Amino acid sequence: MSPLTREQALALASIERSTGQAPVLLPNLGGSLPNDVFARTLALPTVWVPHSYPACNQHAIDKHRLVPVLREAWPRAQASSG
Repeated sequence: MSPLTREQALALASIERSTGQAPVLLPNLGGSLPNDVFARTLALPTVWVPHSYPACNQHAIDKHRLVPVLREAWPRAQASSG
């Protein structure tokens, strides 16, 4: 993976300060997010903060969310917005 941009490093540090846990950084993986519009067309730095865990089966027929993960997601969303 490429070196972190300033914005990525700030977002990761903010999430870690807010949650007390080091976030996992993954490359942008397709999906239904319009990242290209922001990153390429508008030339804006983008950071997407999903609220999930490895066994959730995102976008699968049997996807699910655990209440503790949802409770943890709220402060992460707040941290990433400010």
